[in-house]
Amino acid sequence: MSLRSSAYSWGSVAKLLHWMMACGVLAAIACGIAMGWFLDSNIGLKFRVYQIHKSLGFLLLCLAIVRLGWRLSADETPALPDGMKPHERLLAEAVHVALYICLIAQPLLGWAGASASPLNIPTVVFGWFTLPRLIAANAKAEAWLNGTHLVVGWLMTGIIGLHIAGALYHHVFLKDGTLNRMLPHLRQHRKGSMR
Repeated sequence: MSLRSSAYSWGSVAKLLHWMMACGVLAAIACGIAMGWFLDSNIGLKFRVYQIHKSLGFLLLCLAIVRLGWRLSADETPALPDGMKPHERLLAEAVHVALYICLIAQPLLGWAGASASPLNIPTVVFGWFTLPRLIAANAKAEAWLNGTHLVVGWLMTGIIGLHIAGALYHHVFLKDGTLNRMLPHLRQHRKGSMR
């Protein structure tokens, strides 16, 4: 399997980044739901889950930047399947662009919200190092940033749902090999198998 993507399959680096980020995003969403709705009775555990959530956010920000750079530097990427209607192509492109925007904006909003907290609780990334504050403590800014972080989180969850639904639609109904190009176990595909 090639490190770089081709016109028929994503390369191993793109696949690795995709699946690492997919796992990280699901873990961050699970932490966000847990700390928002289920951990109020256990403050110690809630604090630990907050730190994991913030650590995952910083890791995802770094991975998103690397992934975007890798994508922009690619000589080739797999083309959208033949036969897609113009509105389907537009939707597919819009979902991918929206995902990249959310994957970078969401952790930055969370980092800024944590920075603005008057409680001055440090963000220690997986116990390794402390993130600097992006902005000075400000309760109003914290409330706005955290509210926006929540809204973008729900928006991103919906976009991820569209992304998954689109991949499954191509795999189950159209059977055009679109999903296979991102699965980690597949080797380079022949042209005829992807169209």
